[in-house]
Amino acid sequence: MRDLKSGFTLVEVTLFLAVTALLFFGVTLGVRGSIFQQRYNDSVQSFAEFLRNVYSEAANVEHTGVGRSDQAIYGKLVTFGESYDLFGNKIESDVNKVFSYTVVGAIGEIGTGSAINALKDLGINVAVKKSSAYELAGIPQEYTPKWGAGIQTTAAYSAGYSKFTGTLLVVRHPKSGTMYTYFYDKVIEVNGTMKSGSASAKSSLLTSKLASFGTKEIDICINPLGNAKSDSRRDIRLIKNARNASSVEIINQDSTENRCK
Repeated sequence: MRDLKSGFTLVEVTLFLAVTALLFFGVTLGVRGSIFQQRYNDSVQSFAEFLRNVYSEAANVEHTGVGRSDQAIYGKLVTFGESYDLFGNKIESDVNKVFSYTVVGAIGEIGTGSAINALKDLGINVAVKKSSAYELAGIPQEYTPKWGAGIQTTAAYSAGYSKFTGTLLVVRHPKSGTMYTYFYDKVIEVNGTMKSGSASAKSSLLTSKLASFGTKEIDICINPLGNAKSDSRRDIRLIKNARNASSVEIINQDSTENRCK
């Protein structure tokens, strides 16, 4: 009797390969999507944590070498959109960098006015004079968003998004110790002034701008695609009159409160 031989037809092999390919691409795309989402969540959480640390450091004062015994630490200054980095190098316009500085001031008679006026009387600054030159007080920090995320305003897309710029001041009242948050909608060019500014400009780096600071609710949009158009920007919100780290809120992407849609 003749042996019967079994095998797969060309059609069956083709179908097998097609199904296998679809499964492979489906799994690959799913993994890539999962990695992208995880990276995005990481960038959002990282930025929120950076802001919360600003409040923690302002509240839990540690001496960081301000350089003079007649200086006290009063809080933090955070800048968005400076033109130069801590080393005096020019920053490209499409690069997002945030800087945090230690705010110091004199120790003296403290009035009963607002925190910002009381601190103005004490000559708060982020620079101190050592010998004949000025240098930044404490240890400044530089923050860059993870995975190339963009830091933007709530303005809608129009050939790009608007980069978030401005200056955040988180300080303690010198008398009560209560924390206050103020915002100035223009960036104070700390590093640019330290790089090539006059001694007068450095000595009045902060006090000359204090009258422009006010209180407001602040929304900062984190874009996972840098400056490309995106429908998944997340809203990091600083509530008005923010007093502590819990004042930094991450708004749910699908929430009607998300102003970054």
